[in-house]
Amino acid sequence: MKKVVIESKSTKDIKSKYSQLFDFHKNLDSEEENELKKYVEQVKTRSEEDWQPPQPSSDAKIWRYISFTQLLSILEREEIWFTNASKFEDPYEGMVPKPNIEHRVEKVQEIAGCDQDEAKSLLSFYDIEGVTSRTFVNCWNISRHESAALWEQYLESSQGVAVTSQVRDLREAILTDEDVKFGEIEYIDYNSDRIPEGPIPPLYHKRNSFEHENEFRVSLIPEKENNPKDGKYVPVDTGKLINEIYLPPSSRGWFFNLIGEVIETYDVDCELKESEILSSPGYGV
Repeated sequence: MKKVVIESKSTKDIKSKYSQLFDFHKNLDSEEENELKKYVEQVKTRSEEDWQPPQPSSDAKIWRYISFTQLLSILEREEIWFTNASKFEDPYEGMVPKPNIEHRVEKVQEIAGCDQDEAKSLLSFYDIEGVTSRTFVNCWNISRHESAALWEQYLESSQGVAVTSQVRDLREAILTDEDVKFGEIEYIDYNSDRIPEGPIPPLYHKRNSFEHENEFRVSLIPEKENNPKDGKYVPVDTGKLINEIYLPPSSRGWFFNLIGEVIETYDVDCELKESEILSSPGYGV
């Protein structure tokens, strides 16, 4: 395969970012260009064999903090919502750390016989759609106890609930033939830590600043094209999924009664509990 011809630094300063690449492509026939594109894309998407996200014990307790309307949606539709990963506010969602980018640049340098700047341009020129926009995820918190921080983070009012399940029950409750992956999020430093290559590892790594979420994530990447942009519903067995429903710390008696009626209406076999966060100690000095 032909090598990329590197021009002088002064020439690079004058020309646009991709001008050398356009000139280079003029000298490649279609077979050679396809070969170069294939190699560069392989650097971006190559998977490290047998990598799987960390797995908690099957009986680990997991929590999902949702609004009252979200609870009704789950019970009425018998489906749970998987959000398109590109819709999360975290700008690092689905991204790879800096050391991974540096490793990719080195690989492209070897493939194309070019310098670092040219390798970066090749990676950008042959940009392929990231896996984030094609991935749908459903997130839970792994914990033996409810979280005061997560009540505040995920509920805008006192009219919400926390649904609990177990890892095993969640796995069995999801009713789809699509390839679903389960695993714990690993929290890392994106400036110094490198993660395994491939489309799945970026979905199961987040920055250390999110460590308080202790997230257990369910993800799926549909094979078909033209998937919804915001998210999609996935069928579930609600009887298997829901173990308990907790009321928020500031809930009132009427809301307890309302959730009780909802549980009865939809014939949900689960325990309804009040939050213990604002309860008094129950012991004297």
